[in-house]
Amino acid sequence: MPPRAPEGLSTDARGTLKFSHTSRRGAAGWAEARVDCLVTSGRTATLTAVVTKSNVEEVGARLGISVQQGGKGEPDRLGFSWGVVNVDPEHVDESGQPVRPQAGTCMAPAPFTTVIRGGFEVVHAEITKSPAQPEAPIRRG
Repeated sequence: MPPRAPEGLSTDARGTLKFSHTSRRGAAGWAEARVDCLVTSGRTATLTAVVTKSNVEEVGARLGISVQQGGKGEPDRLGFSWGVVNVDPEHVDESGQPVRPQAGTCMAPAPFTTVIRGGFEVVHAEITKSPAQPEAPIRRG
């Protein structure tokens, strides 16, 4: 049996992600997903979640989302794994469409698009350091 991980890790995050969006063509997509990881740094957060219900995603698919809270006069930003950033054009499925690999736990693309309506508030929380983990030297310059 592997050693038990310390509590307070990013993978201890729990919750439900619910989202809906409308495409430029007017199609509405929505999903609910079970959060399995959340990482923050400053005004940026990355989370992954496993789909439990959706009209656009397969149940069981892992999604990665990143958000960046905008600064003064800057819009909030969003990145999501089901966009064009997570397509493998070298591999196609049986219908000839490029394969879209599943996002890994705690992985999402950088926030690559701006939020048009609504926004985010990111509250950073440090990840608990394992007592067995030595302090990493800080390298500058």
